[in-house]
Amino acid sequence: MITRAGRDAIGVDADREAMQTPRSDCKPAPRSPSHGEGDGPKSSASTPPALEVALPRAGSKQALVIEMLSANGGATLAALVEATGWLPHTTRAVLTGLRKRRVPIERSREAAEASTYRIGSTPASVRA
Repeated sequence: MITRAGRDAIGVDADREAMQTPRSDCKPAPRSPSHGEGDGPKSSASTPPALEVALPRAGSKQALVIEMLSANGGATLAALVEATGWLPHTTRAVLTGLRKRRVPIERSREAAEASTYRIGSTPASVRA
């Protein structure tokens, strides 16, 4: 709701009563059935749901990161930073964003080596 001062500031002259009357043409959105309701198909516990991963635009830096992580040996943070030109904290944030988008990123570390990141059990939609 806009205040009188706001209307005056933008030069709108509206009747106070018109601003306070509820609109009758607004209807609430239909509710979707919650868990356990509805006639939809039931998923079995033995089959996991398919992962829908939105791939980044081809040729983008995120696509480059996914390509590097998909390689056999994976990639270190330093290699990702060098390839993208991002700072280390930005690169880690991109890895977190990919994890939030359900890309299974695994991190492994050998005794004296840097951490290596790779895409784990790769969904078919992430493989390029």
